[in-house]
Amino acid sequence: GEENSEKLFDAGDLIKKISIGSFEYDINSWDDVIQFFRANTRGDITVLYERDGVSEQTSYTLISDVALNKLGYQAIIFQLGVMGTANFDLATTLMYPVKTFYSNTMQVFNTLGLLFNRNEDIGIGDLSGPVGIFSLVGNTASKGLVALIGFTGFLSINIGLLNLLPIPALDGGRLVFLGFEAITTKQLNRKFENTVNNVMFLLLMGLFIFVTYNDIIRLIK
Repeated sequence: GEENSEKLFDAGDLIKKISIGSFEYDINSWDDVIQFFRANTRGDITVLYERDGVSEQTSYTLISDVALNKLGYQAIIFQLGVMGTANFDLATTLMYPVKTFYSNTMQVFNTLGLLFNRNEDIGIGDLSGPVGIFSLVGNTASKGLVALIGFTGFLSINIGLLNLLPIPALDGGRLVFLGFEAITTKQLNRKFENTVNNVMFLLLMGLFIFVTYNDIIRLIK
């Protein structure tokens, strides 16, 4: 959920219970956490934990494990917000940018697929425009320079790939027209091409207004 973008837990926190609906699960080990998230992949959950001897609780909405796995996340780690530590390794460090670029690229295409899959809890309404991106940048910047650089790279990949989609009015659409002309050795009717580009541009502007409206509503909420 949106709340997962914030840091919910600190090192040393002791998770005591996790509840969903009317069901409450006692947590005595990490295996209990794994079993909970295997059994519960959607819905609103409440985590009761102990920090410095004081009981605290937090609630948030789960994103389905199917959607998370398609986006390249380990569902339990993303849903709970807890991950392990790692030691420095030169080979892993050198390969990390390549793997991250590939992972981010696949996330873009997998997300596009999820947007049009009615069986998932991610849809067109979850898209964000400049307003939403500005909010995400602010949240990411609060986590440090490294996180901000990583998000900037991810955002750049998103924008670059989306611009190359075979959609008229985008660079990808222009490449399609050029490819068609190269294959057929015939020049397309410029009036037709301009009409298609203008129509798609208006549709894209409509989508822009739609996602901006949703961003503002989310900020108000």
